Amino acid sequence: QSTWALKDMDFPEMNKKIIIGSTKKSLLQIQLSLDSEFLRTNNLMDYSLLLGIKPLTPELIAYRTKQAELYNIERKQAVERKSSMSKTTSLYSYDGALECVDENGSPILVYCGIIDILQEYDFTKQVEHFVKGTVHSKTSISAVSSVFYSYRFLGYQHQ
Repeated sequence: QSTWALKDMDFPEMNKKIIIGSTKKSLLQIQLSLDSEFLRTNNLMDYSLLLGIKPLTPELIAYRTKQAELYNIERKQAVERKSSMSKTTSLYSYDGALECVDENGSPILVYCGIIDILQEYDFTKQVEHFVKGTVHSKTSISAVSSVFYSYRFLGYQHQ
């Protein structure tokens, strides 16, 4: 398929998987939970998780290795200057990518972020929920409360 953008439900239908390992999975789930909690407490809904996936070729590995070395030199110098940077377990590599493998075991880079975060669950969305809920299941439509939206969003991400 030559589609540039896929929806969340396209992944299972295409038998696509991203394998990130248990430590990164836990860190990602914590971060998504914190982000989702922030959106929920601000009464926001209708957001999505956007994934950018890039095959990790030998050329890209060589380039990233050189860039990581430069990044680590700069980081070490900053720490030596007593900056506030601390050495902790990081979810992402120096360039913001998650280093993963696909369903075939091939190495890939995954860039992810939550997008479309400005939709408030206001009166208009409540009316939309009521109207669409008379025709469709109230749990399957997108116009749902920020609390339920957060719950559904996290439920899908934890699969």
